[in-house]
Amino acid sequence: MELRNWLFSNMFLRNMLAYLGFRWNRRHKNFTPFFQYKIGRPQPDSYLYFKKAPDNIQYTDAIINHLLKCNSGYEMESFLDFHFIAYGDKKEFLRFLYWTAKLELPALSDTESKLKLITVLDWVESHRAPAHNEIQG
Repeated sequence: MELRNWLFSNMFLRNMLAYLGFRWNRRHKNFTPFFQYKIGRPQPDSYLYFKKAPDNIQYTDAIINHLLKCNSGYEMESFLDFHFIAYGDKKEFLRFLYWTAKLELPALSDTESKLKLITVLDWVESHRAPAHNEIQG
């Protein structure tokens, strides 16, 4: 039996390894691309760029990093609107973004970054509101 499989098949060892930062099957290439991305050199647009196909953790980190690099609320809203409009299932997009931002929030130490993610959560809530749905048709 492969060592990794043996280690993670034992509950005590699996919990110990998880405590030390090791997770079973955390990274995977099959994920839903809620935000559009391209493979290649970064360009001054709203796409996410990667050198090669990202895994789910790299992809999610890139979304958060892009949001935290935004210099203004306008820039952040434009980025979010670009991806929101392009994705077909609006409800799923909002759910993904809400939980991505919500789970990242406690890990941030500086106030400015926390405020940016709170702004993202506010954006999500404003798009979930019934009044916004009526306006969008």
